[in-house]
Amino acid sequence: MLYPLNKHLVVEPIEEQQDQTQILIPDGVRIDLSKYKIVKLKIASINSILEKGMFLVAPAHTIEEVSFADKKYYLVLENHVVGYLDHGGKVK
Repeated sequence: MLYPLNKHLVVEPIEEQQDQTQILIPDGVRIDLSKYKIVKLKIASINSILEKGMFLVAPAHTIEEVSFADKKYYLVLENHVVGYLDHGGKVK
């Protein structure tokens, strides 16, 4: 398990529903036109006020994918988080 430091957050990207339009794209190619992403907080750094399980909104380009010991993690700096969704949001 990766425990983040220095205001980093370990998050899980939330895949949003796409419309029914279909385009053929080669295997291994992923196209994402969203400027912002919704992520679920898995582990926050020690001094963070954010809580595990919160749904956060961050610019898509600030979410980093890293791999250690055959495990994939997604990291985002707490300073890049622009807000969070309450229970009234669509994501649960």
